[in-house]
Amino acid sequence: MKTKLLLLSVFVTISSFLFAQQTKNITGKVRDENRQALIGATVLVKGTTIGTVTDEDGKYSLEVPSDAEAILISYIGYDEREIRIEAGRTVYDVQMTSSSISLNQVVVSVSKRSEKLLDAPASISVVGQSQLERNIVTTPIDQLKTTPGVDVMRTGLVSSNVVVRGFNNIFSGALLNVVDNRIGSVPSIRVNAYQLIPTSSLDIEKIEVVRGPASALYGPNATSGVIHIITKSPLDQEKNYMTTVAMTTGLTVLDKSYRQYNNNRKISGNVINFEGRHSAKFFKDRLGYKISGTYFQGQDYPNYDPREPNEGDSLVFGSVRDGQLFQWDTLQKFTHDSAGVAILDSAKFDIRRFHKDFFIRKWTADARVDIRPIKDITIILSGGVANSHNVELTGLGAGQAGGDKGGWTYWYFQARFKWKNLFIQYFINSSNAGKTYLIPQLSDATRNTYNSTSPPTPYPVQYLVDKSKLHVVQAQYSNYFFNKLNLIYGIDALMTRPNTEGTIDGRFEPIAKLNQIGGYVQADYQILTWFKLVGALRVDYNSIIKNVAASPRAAVVFKVKENHNIRLTYNRAFDSPNTLNQFLDLANGRIPNGINIRGIGNPYGWNYQYDENKNIQFITAPYQSAAGEWITYGDRSKNSENFNKMFDLLKMGFTAGKSSMDSALTVAVMNSAFGGISNKGGTIDSATMVAIDYANFATTRDFEGSKLNVANFQDLRKINNSYTSTLELGYKGLLFKKLSITVDAYWSRVSNYVSALSTASGAVMYDWKSYLGEKEPGGKLYDNLHAGDATLDKLLKPGLNNNPRFQNSSIVASDTS
Repeated sequence: MKTKLLLLSVFVTISSFLFAQQTKNITGKVRDENRQALIGATVLVKGTTIGTVTDEDGKYSLEVPSDAEAILISYIGYDEREIRIEAGRTVYDVQMTSSSISLNQVVVSVSKRSEKLLDAPASISVVGQSQLERNIVTTPIDQLKTTPGVDVMRTGLVSSNVVVRGFNNIFSGALLNVVDNRIGSVPSIRVNAYQLIPTSSLDIEKIEVVRGPASALYGPNATSGVIHIITKSPLDQEKNYMTTVAMTTGLTVLDKSYRQYNNNRKISGNVINFEGRHSAKFFKDRLGYKISGTYFQGQDYPNYDPREPNEGDSLVFGSVRDGQLFQWDTLQKFTHDSAGVAILDSAKFDIRRFHKDFFIRKWTADARVDIRPIKDITIILSGGVANSHNVELTGLGAGQAGGDKGGWTYWYFQARFKWKNLFIQYFINSSNAGKTYLIPQLSDATRNTYNSTSPPTPYPVQYLVDKSKLHVVQAQYSNYFFNKLNLIYGIDALMTRPNTEGTIDGRFEPIAKLNQIGGYVQADYQILTWFKLVGALRVDYNSIIKNVAASPRAAVVFKVKENHNIRLTYNRAFDSPNTLNQFLDLANGRIPNGINIRGIGNPYGWNYQYDENKNIQFITAPYQSAAGEWITYGDRSKNSENFNKMFDLLKMGFTAGKSSMDSALTVAVMNSAFGGISNKGGTIDSATMVAIDYANFATTRDFEGSKLNVANFQDLRKINNSYTSTLELGYKGLLFKKLSITVDAYWSRVSNYVSALSTASGAVMYDWKSYLGEKEPGGKLYDNLHAGDATLDKLLKPGLNNNPRFQNSSIVASDTS
């Protein structure tokens, strides 16, 4: 028995020794056409991830498998060289030939490993150094305007929405934004606010755009593709010290058509965009650092919404926290002067004159340290901060990002570790919205009110608090077997921690934490030199919707000849609902009857109220703080009761501040005007109900076009993952080393599509024609106002015309206009 154990030990030792000897070391030097050393050239064993880069003398040293067939040498701006490995030879000096354009670069975003662009099993474009240096941009994302398949929708000088192969809309999040392997979106609301990317354009090495689903490796929120911004490493630069400064300037002058919103002022502003970068490396490329920063200012293009306040209107800041109606900062709204006239006490309130500030101020700062203690280990520590003050469009209207001072601040910290084929990283993204607020959207009937004894009522405004964070831990490893099979596998953990202090997430704030955990594996098998199979599978768990999503991927790649590939791929990707989709609970105005307009998420589903016969019901407005009442849509039995409550409020409004005699006359006039209309037996008893998309009506004033068909209302299921299945046939080719051709034909199907904010519940109103009649003889209100010698008309019109409080009243608009 001892002999057998001894023989076994000897066998294992010899086997281990033989295995350890199955590599050999090759060396060499890489030069350009002028025999000058190329620093940072990539030397890669063909078909593997084994590689290195040349040092400051252009030299390299690389351990290669004994069965390796060739090495690939690449450098930006030069044609790639493939050198056959020969038996007994260990030194391979290489001279590179410059190319006029780089059309077959090394990319990393498709398979999360280095591979040639033409060999990647997906549709991908690269924005390289030549284009980056040629274009003058305000944000890095502007470099993609001419990239095929990319839709860049500008919403301002520094803000934009970008999608690939998808529907572009406000806050679109189907495209994954990545910066140096770090998710670049704002945490919690997961919006791609590209103006908050701290990276300077001077620091970008290249931008890779993967078109089509990429969830198999990247996880959720990559259904339309990935934009990967890759920055420069200070260890790979040619010189030990490098400093670059760039400045662009211009002048924005807007024509007089915009001046009505700015007190007839001429709007202009100097556009200044300053960028700077400094980097250095020491200790024979073992330690390097870089710092960069930007400053931008300029006048943005004005955009106005008719529902917004007018320039100079008053705003008062208060709270709609935790799903409540707006509350003033204090219950005591007014003080009174010596004559007893009510005065708004500005010392007790945050009151301002409304000014939609289109003057942009943006700055960023970024820093990074690269450490390479030994050849196969790299440690990278980086961090950055960005601050922006601008108007940002949202699904609930325009927002003043940063408010009147400060700005919206975003910062990150990232730590990366790479040892041979092992990659581990942790990063944190953090957001602080500062004094950001949504610009209120109100109808004409709820605009500022005035009379002789009470001050104007300001528009209620709530600051949007966002102090959310995203923590991410990721690990990935790759193996290479038999010079043909490459395996990549990894795990991701994303922990979203919203903190809106009850403003954006409202009543959902206590349950708004989100954890997502996913794992993936991809196999890349080169069966023949012209035939490759790719397969991948990813599984993710979402702690809120509590389900598991699977993302398979399969591809067949045919290399019909050198630099000509045909691929057939299938991908199933998914978008997981973000905390904004699930937990939004935010008001932004109310309709004239007092009902609050609220954007709300859908974590549990939406069920309408029904009566015992399954007929849909609506709730009446909470007039004078009274609780609303559920009424079946179409039930006219309480028409006059509900109408009279609103009519009483109108009377109170018209008589406010009047003497008792004037008040009595006003009430008499109004009662006469609505004689035969209000009260039991009036035309209001037979008035028909209509449901209105009030958000659309407030914008378009198209009453008929805003009607909703109540019969189409259906209970909504809770929000869930949205899946995109895509089948794609593509060709990539390089002709004459000068012309790159890409052709993609794809079919996609989306299930459980998550739309932008849409109307879930209409505003129920009475169709005015059914109880007021037409604005012509024979119409009930018209005949009342023009009875006899038009006495009522003469009495009513002066009071209305001299009282700006009701110049926008809906009743005025429907009588004598």
